[in-house]
Amino acid sequence: MSRMPCVTVLRGDEITDYSDDRGNRIIGTPAVVQPQTQVVFGSDNCTVRFGEDVNWMTHIYFNDEGGSVEIDDGAQCIGQLELGRECTVRIGKRLNVTGMFSVVTEDGCTVEVGDNCLFADKATIRAYDHHPIFDLDTRERINIARDVSIGSDVWLGYGVQLMGGARVGHGSVVGTMSIVTASNPIGDHCLAVGQPATVKRERIAWAKNGRPPASHMDPGAHTAC
Repeated sequence: MSRMPCVTVLRGDEITDYSDDRGNRIIGTPAVVQPQTQVVFGSDNCTVRFGEDVNWMTHIYFNDEGGSVEIDDGAQCIGQLELGRECTVRIGKRLNVTGMFSVVTEDGCTVEVGDNCLFADKATIRAYDHHPIFDLDTRERINIARDVSIGSDVWLGYGVQLMGGARVGHGSVVGTMSIVTASNPIGDHCLAVGQPATVKRERIAWAKNGRPPASHMDPGAHTAC
């Protein structure tokens, strides 16, 4: 008789320093956490690590063992993270999410978000597809899971989707409803739009405060606007 998986669900104020006999841990405590927010340990040896001054309204689902979520100082996030076996999600300092944001990972993938990023509502990162697609001749899977990397000071517009293998460089902007794929990586300080997203302009800088950057600004410095 097969053993039913043990699932531990922590909600609201329960999302604080925690450990259990299955090797699951929460390290640190968000400064703000909504009562309905959940961390669901569906397997073993999974870890959540919170930095300082984190405003957390994001559900975390560990669907398999060995998952890791790291949220750095000052992040403010609402949405959902879903992790498969041996997957990692790293969120940098001062991420600001203005609406629902989602991440889906599987098969040991890493999703990394740099510092000082701004994500609009319905931004989505899909490191893998839920259903496999196979080549009929070789019988090999062709839509394998792949890492996703987002640099620092990146602005993702409304409804942007990043697929497995996507790369967005430091200081770049991806326009509304664009789809970033592995075959069209976005470099540093670029403006990209489209499905798939392509670079329309290079050497740009954006600012949260509405003021243009100083004329002497070095785009290679990745300083928050």
